[in-house]
Amino acid sequence: MLAPVSTIVSTIDRCAACGAPLTDGYYYLHDRPERYCANCITGRPRCDGCAAPVGNEYWTLHDGRVMCARCHATAIYDPAVAQQLYEETIGAV
Repeated sequence: MLAPVSTIVSTIDRCAACGAPLTDGYYYLHDRPERYCANCITGRPRCDGCAAPVGNEYWTLHDGRVMCARCHATAIYDPAVAQQLYEETIGAV
């Protein structure tokens, strides 16, 4: 017996950027679990932090760089915090 189409589509992997079903193959970045459709790999802007195609939620910084949601969540935007982390790193090395 065949499963209903809605059940089949829900079990197919989806593009991490646009959410489209990955029925015609996919692309991925080395060391990342996300998969992307051909349209997103070739047509979407890329994150300046990780080079992944950005999804519908992304940030454009004041200097024009683009950040995906994943990189934005871990980015340090406060210069004082960045300086503190830099000094701690130099001290540890």
